Amino acid sequence: MLIPPNITVFLINPQIKPTFSEDTAVMLTKDYTQSAPFCSRSFKKGEVGSIIACGHSIYGYEDQTNSLSVLVDGDECYRVDVGTPIPDFDNSEGFVKAKDSRMLSNEDFGLD
Repeated sequence: MLIPPNITVFLINPQIKPTFSEDTAVMLTKDYTQSAPFCSRSFKKGEVGSIIACGHSIYGYEDQTNSLSVLVDGDECYRVDVGTPIPDFDNSEGFVKAKDSRMLSNEDFGLD
């Protein structure tokens, strides 16, 4: 299979111990509408979602091995499903950086 040399993808990074686990409820602490990787462009600060997959980083194409094995960005990323008031299956899932979110707390639900 021929891989385009300028492609980047999210793959599991074996060097990362995930900050969150799958099915964790998180709140985004950064607005991704202006500078988002891939399909997260609709995500806004304050939105709540559930982690689908964690421990990823961005990898790029390695010409010598013809594989996606070059670590482009070692920041921890995870795939999240953000709940939207109106179902929007095209824009409800995407990758965000772990540092741009936090776990939900009791205070978020008005429980102290």
